[in-house]
Amino acid sequence: MSELVTRNDLDKALDQAVTTLRGEMVAMENRLSKQIKESASEIAQEVANVMVEQLRSQVSVVDEKYQDLPSQYAALRKDFDAHAADAHLHRHRPAP
Repeated sequence: MSELVTRNDLDKALDQAVTTLRGEMVAMENRLSKQIKESASEIAQEVANVMVEQLRSQVSVVDEKYQDLPSQYAALRKDFDAHAADAHLHRHRPAP
């Protein structure tokens, strides 16, 4: 024959089950938290890499656009100096 189970026995069994479930839930929460942190870190790293590539691309466009400026400046400066040195093009103003 089966034994009779008292209310006290049921309370103890229920308390033990709740304690076990809480422990499992805490462990699950810790694992999920760790996975979320790892995923967030990976996503942040990927976003940073994409941003760096975008900046490189934008800087490259500017570099290419103004790459020939030093030679243009040198030619312009040479023309200006030649013009400034030509005394026939400029009248001397009398001092006030």
